[in-house]
Amino acid sequence: MEAPLAITRADENGRETQLHGTTLFPVCCYYDDLAIEPTPWHWHDEFDAVTVIHGRAVVHVGASSFIVQAGDGFFINSGQLHAVDLDEDPECILHSISFHPRLVGGSIE
Repeated sequence: MEAPLAITRADENGRETQLHGTTLFPVCCYYDDLAIEPTPWHWHDEFDAVTVIHGRAVVHVGASSFIVQAGDGFFINSGQLHAVDLDEDPECILHSISFHPRLVGGSIE
């Protein structure tokens, strides 16, 4: 089974409305094709671990921007406002995994 195409939707405060996984297993893998759907500015409670499979992109986190290319990876911390756009390359494919911090850090409940 292939990972779903990532389509990011956010509320009026920029918080992503997509549920990543389930309450019992809060993790989901995505296929991002930035030529089809760039990743708009948003934030969420989950961590994002991303690998660039093909092309180049610009990753924006807060006031900082970074260029990434095939073979690079990056991590977005919980609660960070971020976006990803195409760079000079007309195509960019990303594979990402979004997971809630309690998956690796446990829960106080």
